[in-house]
Amino acid sequence: MNFWRNDNFFVGATVGVVLTVITVLLLMLIVPAVYAAMGIDTITPKILLLAFMPAIFMMRYYMKKLNFSNAGSGMVFIVFLGVILYFLLIANKLETFPSLLN
Repeated sequence: MNFWRNDNFFVGATVGVVLTVITVLLLMLIVPAVYAAMGIDTITPKILLLAFMPAIFMMRYYMKKLNFSNAGSGMVFIVFLGVILYFLLIANKLETFPSLLN
């Protein structure tokens, strides 16, 4: 369990990637069901930007509470890269929200 408590850039990047992937999968499972229950037909892919929120909160925890600036900068890099890739690759190309249930 000491792996997660290292002040290392790659530990921060790994935590950022793992949290983002888990959140994307959860969003792809939960959001279509919630929107269907609310009676909303179209789901915009902008909601995928919420996938970066857990990494941002974890980055704050690593930088503020643990004083791990290298691990925090790894998470900053992953969040920044993910948002840039979202706008370059996904934002204009997706018409509807991707769902794991369909």
